[in-house]
Formats: sequence, C-alpha cells, structure tokens
Amino acid sequence: RKTEPEPLDPNDEGSSLIEMRPDPLRRCLRKEEILMLRRALDRLPEKYRAAVILRDVEDLSYREISQILGRPENTVKSDVLRGRRMLRKILAPYFDV
Repeated sequence: RKTEPEPLDPNDEGSSLIEMRPDPLRRCLRKEEILMLRRALDRLPEKYRAAVILRDVEDLSYREISQILGRPENTVKSDVLRGRRMLRKILAPYFDV
C-alpha cells in the first residue's frame, strides 16, 4: 500500500532552504544585471557616480556623504537624484524603466 507524501510545512527549516537556493539561471541573470549596473555606473560623471554609490550601495546618509565628499548636503541630494536619473536613462533599454 502506498502512502501519501506529507505536505511540506512552510515553517520547517528544510523547505525554506530549498527555496533560498537560487537556480543556475537566476544566478546567471543576477550576475548579468550586476555587470550591466557596474557598466552603467562607470558611464556616470565622477561626482554623480560617487554620490549614488555612497547612497544606494553603501547605504550612507546624505550627511555622511556630504562629509566624505566635502560638499553641502543639498548638493549631495541633487547629485544623487541626477545620478539616478542618468542611470535610469542608461538602463532603460534593458529593463523597461
């Protein structure tokens, strides 16, 4: 007599480990997206690139970025905004943004 398999319990650690492991296609796509983002960042003028990286990658506050770059906080906010807009424009053909 065959027994029915037990349904997976979402609270069970084993089932969540399976879901967390990315499949090869996802890993490949993720690497490709990261490479595209790096290339797009490289195309930004230095002041925008630095501001965007410090804010969005390093997760620093505008005040911290202002101190690091030696520029007023409002200037840093403008640089981040402009840098993001430039990135959006560069990446638009690839991501439909």
